[in-house]
Amino acid sequence: MPYKLAEKLPSPKSTTVEMADFIEIECLKAAELRISHLSIVKSLDVSDDYQEDEVDEDNLVRDNAEEKRVDDAFEEIELRYQCCNKRYPFNLDREIITANLENSTTSLIYIYLLLCTRLKMGGKNIERIFNDIDGALIFEKLCKCILENFWGSRAKSVLFGTSAAGGFSKKVEELIIELKEGGAYKSKDGVVPSANDDNLDVVVWNGFNDERCSQLIGFAQCKTGVSWKEELYQLSPGAFTQKWFSDMPSLEPISIFMISDIVREEFYSTTAKLLFFDRCRIMDYLPESLDNTLISEIKLWLKGASVKYSLNIEGLLKN
Repeated sequence: MPYKLAEKLPSPKSTTVEMADFIEIECLKAAELRISHLSIVKSLDVSDDYQEDEVDEDNLVRDNAEEKRVDDAFEEIELRYQCCNKRYPFNLDREIITANLENSTTSLIYIYLLLCTRLKMGGKNIERIFNDIDGALIFEKLCKCILENFWGSRAKSVLFGTSAAGGFSKKVEELIIELKEGGAYKSKDGVVPSANDDNLDVVVWNGFNDERCSQLIGFAQCKTGVSWKEELYQLSPGAFTQKWFSDMPSLEPISIFMISDIVREEFYSTTAKLLFFDRCRIMDYLPESLDNTLISEIKLWLKGASVKYSLNIEGLLKN
């Protein structure tokens, strides 16, 4: 099973990404917001045969079964630092990880994404709602901001998923009006929507002042947690427009998939035929500023989550 906060420790079969997430969370729990390679190894080795004299504290010479896993996780943390466009809220100095929370907005967003991955966002004993804020719905709103920034300064976007109000047909009608493309809402062959959003969460596009067709449009699906792989291709922009638009757009919308998780080993096979955003790519395209309402919702959600799991981030959550 993938590592979750409720389980306290990652399993021996945990991936390097899971191990790195565990280290980040342990760092956020620490009183001084820092944690050493050595202390991580000790925390992971719960066997009876662990000997304190196997570790030379001064020279950091280790003889422990967990050492390789922690080494790999430190390499993953270094990679995150490089990929997040200077928005990664942890510093790695040889054998020490330190939380760097000076940029409050980027730190808030990264920690929010981290917890959205490692909390139980679905299934039994769900943990996605804190202080009456649904963490999964915030993610759709954040993804909307990220896609606008990625598409460019003149990009427009709309929320279509569960965080958007209105019935399905009304949302399609409003989307077509905004796009100025697609004709009108029409259920072809009498198809009745089986879901509120038909797997579509966010739409983004970049049009022209002439308001004519032939625009670059993206249809996005947004997923928190770790159980997202089976849903990678549930959203088909071509099938969506064929079912619900009376006229097909000039260009078929691009399929986008966005997750709070991080993908490494299987990245190329996972992202085939998709515009794919994981946590690092979301941080890479995080706008310079975000809507104050969204920031307030993230803070409220994080307050609840941080109290439950004793995270030392009170300073980020003030005001």
